[in-house]
Amino acid sequence: RVAQKPTTTPAKEPVPSPEPSKTVEKPVEKPVETYTPPPQPSTPVEKPVEQNPPTSGNPTGENRSGWATYYHPSEGLGACGKQHSDDELVVAVSAQVYAEFALTSPGDPNSSAACNTYLKCNWEGKSVRVKIVDKCFACNNGLNIDLSPAAFKLFGPLTTGKLEGMTWSI
Repeated sequence: RVAQKPTTTPAKEPVPSPEPSKTVEKPVEKPVETYTPPPQPSTPVEKPVEQNPPTSGNPTGENRSGWATYYHPSEGLGACGKQHSDDELVVAVSAQVYAEFALTSPGDPNSSAACNTYLKCNWEGKSVRVKIVDKCFACNNGLNIDLSPAAFKLFGPLTTGKLEGMTWSI
């Protein structure tokens, strides 16, 4: 008899247990939102009455009296959106006076109807006509103005600094 070789049965590799199936969800499409403006009224809408109307009502023709100083309009853009020369006959008025005028383009502060409006300034028997091109934040009471050097010099030397008793009207 022939001796048989012992045989070995190869060990079975462990079979991995099946993974749970993964469910793939489709992304939910969100509806696209669009803006539809409200319909425009077919008849004009009445403007509400202002709660705090300007103190002067209509600034045109009103005489005011205060002081005048000078500033350099050449040093940057004015409130009307343009730069001017010190040699031009221009003026900056208080924010209060500037606000008395309507905006010609709502939302654009540079579009005030004050821009390019003329003032007639009087001091000690002298008069000059100047164009509004800026706001003067130091002219806080609605009576005072800030002239360009060219306009100020028509009343006196720049060394005067301040012209008390300046009267002006739009």
